[in-house]
Amino acid sequence: MRENQKKDEVIIPAYTSLSLVLAIKKAGFKPILCDISLDDFGLDYNLLERLITDKTLCIVGVHMFGIVSEGMNNLKERFPNLFIIEDCAQALGGSINGIPVGRLGDVSFFSFNRGKNLATYGGGCIVTDSGDLAEAITQIFKNIKQEGYFFKLTIPVKILIISLVTQPLIYGLLYPFLSLLRERRPKQDFKTRGYTDFQAKVAEVILEKIDYFSQLRYENGMLLINGLKDIEGIILPVISGNTQPAFNRLPILIKDLDKRRQIRQALDRIGIDTSYMYSKPLHWEFDLGYPKEDFPCANFCAQHILTLPVHPVTRKIDIQRMLNVIHKVMQR
Repeated sequence: MRENQKKDEVIIPAYTSLSLVLAIKKAGFKPILCDISLDDFGLDYNLLERLITDKTLCIVGVHMFGIVSEGMNNLKERFPNLFIIEDCAQALGGSINGIPVGRLGDVSFFSFNRGKNLATYGGGCIVTDSGDLAEAITQIFKNIKQEGYFFKLTIPVKILIISLVTQPLIYGLLYPFLSLLRERRPKQDFKTRGYTDFQAKVAEVILEKIDYFSQLRYENGMLLINGLKDIEGIILPVISGNTQPAFNRLPILIKDLDKRRQIRQALDRIGIDTSYMYSKPLHWEFDLGYPKEDFPCANFCAQHILTLPVHPVTRKIDIQRMLNVIHKVMQR
């Protein structure tokens, strides 16, 4: 453990949630960025060796958008002296070789925040098969303060609102208001809070059906991929045959930025919730010591990405409408 205390570098993808950098820095460690693969939007595992130094503490592999990052499967064997952390925040329900994600690292974590595969407007869970790590994590959790009654009362309302706006009709009606809430300034800090009993009950209900919901996400995502695969100017994720993603959203890369804008506007108008997701790579959002031209794949992804909804409420008619709009715009 003393040797590990001298290590403070954490390798993460250059394109992922800002929360990862905030957590690493808050813990007193240094984020080291690695470019991504445009096949699955996760780490480019071929670049890892050149980034590892005697200060490297761990590697964080991220299953972006619920697409299983296949390179996670042998990271522990490749780097036995490093901690391997598996970021499953968007991937609950995914699997590789029939094994659920969350079992590929020394520690794995899942998010239950809004928009995730199990959404309870906050919270999550950490998974490990190490007794020592489990005890250390449990001790940290004991110090997390519980919120007051007002916060607890707002949670059911927030969960209800989020569940309603996933409906295309309601989203379409509320679009003028919801569009004003976009493009907020990224958070530069976060606070931890206790999980409420109501959130736990909601999580239990969703978990009972998670296999069914995950299968729907997979089927919806594959319908979109198959419907878009022959369109020139669009880059689609590559889904390995031994993985089954539980798509959180389906990411596509549109080379023509004007067409990307047109597609988003057209889909938003008919009640389809699209997103540019993370509009900048991490080294543009934080001063991490990297020139902006570094990490070309992460830069390209941030500039060209559009994500499409595939959640269980997405109907087949919604998928067909997405395909119709995208085909129409791309053929102009």
